[in-house]
Amino acid sequence: PPAVPTVQYGTLPPIQFPKQELDTFSFTVDTVEGTLPVFASQTKVYQLVKRQPSLISFGEARKTVGQLGFTANESAQTATLYAWEDPTEEGRKISFDTVSKNFDMTSDFYHDREVLLAKHVPKANEAKAVVTEFLSRINLLPDDLDLEKTKISFFTIEGTSLIKTTSLANAKIVRLDFFRKPIEKIPILHAPPDVSPITFLLGSEGESESKVVEAHLSYQPIDTNDFSTYSIKTTDAAFK
Repeated sequence: PPAVPTVQYGTLPPIQFPKQELDTFSFTVDTVEGTLPVFASQTKVYQLVKRQPSLISFGEARKTVGQLGFTANESAQTATLYAWEDPTEEGRKISFDTVSKNFDMTSDFYHDREVLLAKHVPKANEAKAVVTEFLSRINLLPDDLDLEKTKISFFTIEGTSLIKTTSLANAKIVRLDFFRKPIEKIPILHAPPDVSPITFLLGSEGESESKVVEAHLSYQPIDTNDFSTYSIKTTDAAFK
């Protein structure tokens, strides 16, 4: 008989699906075979690595943001979240969690002349190289990213709004959403599934270079050695 699921983390919270405005739905199975596939009866649930604060956490955070040019107007937002500004570029700011090392970086790129001229909006491979170098420089490049699955989107700028466009030729901003590698062939999705918590916006910096104008990193490592097994619904039960 198959092994009994260990369920060592207790009952897991249910998935919160978006509420629908319609009152009724009608579903039909429209696969080639006319049936739903059969999957394994259980799956692994992994623990996330929880970073712990230390006496040097704040000093390391200050050094990290300093490497990116944020050295002015240091301020505490919470016990672990701090903010800094770039003294050489008005409007360029970062908020950085000293324990998780997650951060949000913003700038006033909507009014940046070089960005608006868009003389060197990076292509996909160049944009990925710029971001990986950015994160490598501060030792925050996750080792489980699947760069081949990076979602690339193009935007133009109208006032202080980004308007999506389908062409690089019309773009002023390139957005990159990074996704993790699958674990045992099972993809890792976030909510919503087409948006990543690791997102970067790139724009032009002169005629031959590009730069990161906005960045959001919300990442927790997965401990693939610490897991429990759980039963999962059959596809027929999920369909019903």
